[in-house]
Amino acid sequence: MKSKKKFWHVLLIIFIVFFLVSALYLMYIFGSQLFLKNRLAQHQNTSSHITSTEVLVENPINFKPLQETNSEIYAWVRVPNTNIDYPIAQSNTDDSYYIHHDIYGKWIYSGTLYTEMQNRKDFSDPNTVIYGHNMSKGYMFHNLSFFQDKEFFNKTREFYIFTPGHILTYTVFAAYKYDTRHILNSFDFTNEQVFADYIESAKNPASMVKNVREDVMVTTKDKIVTLYTCYGTTTKNRYLVQGVLTNDQKTY
Repeated sequence: MKSKKKFWHVLLIIFIVFFLVSALYLMYIFGSQLFLKNRLAQHQNTSSHITSTEVLVENPINFKPLQETNSEIYAWVRVPNTNIDYPIAQSNTDDSYYIHHDIYGKWIYSGTLYTEMQNRKDFSDPNTVIYGHNMSKGYMFHNLSFFQDKEFFNKTREFYIFTPGHILTYTVFAAYKYDTRHILNSFDFTNEQVFADYIESAKNPASMVKNVREDVMVTTKDKIVTLYTCYGTTTKNRYLVQGVLTNDQKTY
């Protein structure tokens, strides 16, 4: 009886330790994300607004201190009606670096939104792919899942990318579950026919989880951006939100 009682006592201690360690780890992740969000907010010019006029406007993002902190930060993405409001980085040496590093060079599981060296930093490629983790509590690209809801998809038509000197407006034309293919390695977007076929497949996704805007025209002359994250908790699928460039507003 004593040995049995001792066994359950030890098992209870192990369970409590495991619970505490897990709780501390989650607190660390959420705390780190909240701290990062607060620091990033300091770089936003809150007096600015999006406009489609030809008059120069103030850029909503103050890039100077960001790039003094990390020269590999080159853009910022904002998706209305979500928590997605983050800088975008691109490593000059290692495409995988920002998977688990923040913009300050600190290791963090949630990483940073990033593009790979295959994409130019002026968003002039046929398809620019921006990667981000699907974190819990609405961090990073978690809120892309909102686009699965038809009502949300209908009301959230655009997202914005800010670069030094520009406000780029993208109209969302498709959001859908996808496989794990590396898009830039799988399609030669410099080939016009390949790009045309890709656009057709994006406008008609082979997925039951999809929302598409039939009224948005996309051609091989256009520039698109793909927001790319994991689908739910699975590693077997990805979720894509794709927009086509519809306005380029110059800023001072």
